[in-house]
Amino acid sequence: FFFQAEDGIRDYKVTGVQTCALPISRLASIFANRENFKEASRWLTEAEKSGASGAQLASVYNSLGDAYQEGGQFDKAMQMFRRTVDAKADPGDDMYARHSIIACLASEGKLKEALVEAKAAAAIKNAPADSRKQTERMIAQLEEMQKRMDLARKKAKAKAAGQQAN
Repeated sequence: FFFQAEDGIRDYKVTGVQTCALPISRLASIFANRENFKEASRWLTEAEKSGASGAQLASVYNSLGDAYQEGGQFDKAMQMFRRTVDAKADPGDDMYARHSIIACLASEGKLKEALVEAKAAAAIKNAPADSRKQTERMIAQLEEMQKRMDLARKKAKAKAAGQQAN
């Protein structure tokens, strides 16, 4: 596979033929899944130059985003997921990216921002039914988490005020 893709990439560089976008984007995804970010980024750039479709690029962006997210690099992950959204990919890839952005924000403790993103995702009309249900569950979970955080802050504030009074 690598040799065929490499040959296709060489042909692209020599002839300018854009038919090899799929192998290039697959290489980028493979390297992303292996957390080889340097190579994944290199092949992503090649895929973008080769005229890869939004769907092909969305797959790479999501793969890179997943790898960054698993490594705790949430800012980089969200950049990749936002590129999926910007690529105007199919609704399933779009919702996957949006859900991943929400998860990154929640992982960073940015529950209010995550909730804003979740509500925006819920407003997307052409989202697959299963994605819409998942978004609704995410909203409910985020709202519950936010209530718990607010309550914990309120208790900590009251405790601190009580200690100052003593």
